[in-house]
Amino acid sequence: MGRRSVAGLREAHDRVLAGEDDARVSDQIAASWRRAVAQGIDPERQRPRRFHEVDDTVRLRAEHPLAPYIPVVTGLLGDSSISDDHLVVVTDVSGEVLWRIGSAAALRVAESIEFVEGANWSEGGIGTNAISQSLVTGSAVDLVGGQHLVHSHHGWLCSAAPITDPGTGDMVAVLDVSAPVGLEPVAAGALVRTAARLIEEMMRGDALRRRAQSQPALRAVAQIGVNLLGARPTVRVGGVVHELTPRRADILALLTSREPGWSADELAGALYGDRGVPSSVRAEVHRLREVLGPRLESSPYRLGGDGVSVDVWSVRRALAAGDLTRALERYAGPLRPGSGSLEVALLRAELHETLRGAVLRSGDAGLLARWVDGGGADDVAALEALLAALPVGSLASSLYAARLARLDATLR
Repeated sequence: MGRRSVAGLREAHDRVLAGEDDARVSDQIAASWRRAVAQGIDPERQRPRRFHEVDDTVRLRAEHPLAPYIPVVTGLLGDSSISDDHLVVVTDVSGEVLWRIGSAAALRVAESIEFVEGANWSEGGIGTNAISQSLVTGSAVDLVGGQHLVHSHHGWLCSAAPITDPGTGDMVAVLDVSAPVGLEPVAAGALVRTAARLIEEMMRGDALRRRAQSQPALRAVAQIGVNLLGARPTVRVGGVVHELTPRRADILALLTSREPGWSADELAGALYGDRGVPSSVRAEVHRLREVLGPRLESSPYRLGGDGVSVDVWSVRRALAAGDLTRALERYAGPLRPGSGSLEVALLRAELHETLRGAVLRSGDAGLLARWVDGGGADDVAALEALLAALPVGSLASSLYAARLARLDATLR
């Protein structure tokens, strides 16, 4: 790309960020800039946010599924036939830089903008770049000069392509070649895309060999228990309990609500609203699959298979069977009470009100007492129904009457 074109992109960059329109900036790039700025990215002074320090990343990356293929990446893209000062980078699906391959000079230049292991090269970590756009779109991307959001990146050309797991279709990494402006984007992009496809083919072959060797083991997959009700969401695999982050718990709450499953776009909208991007969901699902294994299916995403129990499912099945005792036993509390997702809030309200309504309609003192001593502690209507079901003058009636009086006093 000529100097005039590069200068034109920088001019267009400044105009769009000043609120003007410029046909040289695509709608996709402009939208990415807006999202990044809304997340606090400063085009003038931004340095990348970090996931880990360099030493920690070097230690942790050994567990990444691409680790066995890095020598292949080095052989394909790491020599000087591309350019003398280009850099090859591999990130995970969250945008964390895991590996850098290049000459000593190229590595030093990259360090000047903190393009190093552990840095967050996603849209929310450093603004618009080829890696971040590949994460957002799931496609190969070329970016030149002023198409980058951050000014210190305007001297760079970057070509990135996603690498997907052939077995699940999930993105597992992004492969990038970056160099000072001057390398032809078409040539760099073609090389990166070819290398990414070759790595995927190698992964597919290795997966087929592993599957053939492990069929007996697959039949002995551990039992999985998913607990989403109450304040402490967990997943139990075999005898090991894993605490769930709020976002991953929300994803599982959605996956357990719809048998046909969810697309990445649908999950992004349900979790993040208009700000949602599928790459964020793919990153979280990838981490969930590291725990749940093949029970977390893809295309669409759904939770299934033998040996999976979910507390929400247990409550729903008990309600469908009219077994309110069992439903109350399994109802440890509201579904994801702290969730900020409207979709999850609707699921929470639906389950809570369905169980509550069934208990109220039963008129059974034992069921009503279990409800007000558990999930319906502040339920005035349930306390009144319980008092109506209890013998007048009984100790239980007196205790619950006093409780109702206290609750009434706090609500006035």
